[in-house]
Amino acid sequence: LWQALNGEWDLQNALPLQLCSIFVWVDGILLLTRSRRLYPFALLLGLPGAIQALATPAVLGAYGFPHYRYLMFFLAHGLLVAIPLWFTWVEGFRPEPRDLVRVP
Repeated sequence: LWQALNGEWDLQNALPLQLCSIFVWVDGILLLTRSRRLYPFALLLGLPGAIQALATPAVLGAYGFPHYRYLMFFLAHGLLVAIPLWFTWVEGFRPEPRDLVRVP
């Protein structure tokens, strides 16, 4: 919506086809359903991608603090790190050896 209102929306860059964009939805469903089938995906695929994005935020370009895109980038990626860790440390979910074969 922000991109459309500011004339920056285009089909090539706005579709949620990046790994972290997909895992925002996966982690949201994980939070709502507490699904033990989604947990390994969030932990083994979403967590490393979000950590890498936080370490190298090149996609932000000219948008610095306190711009909307800056805040949403760090909020979304921070939650992609926090949610699988929450399920591991607080909810007691644990990855199983078979998840290493099933997930990737």
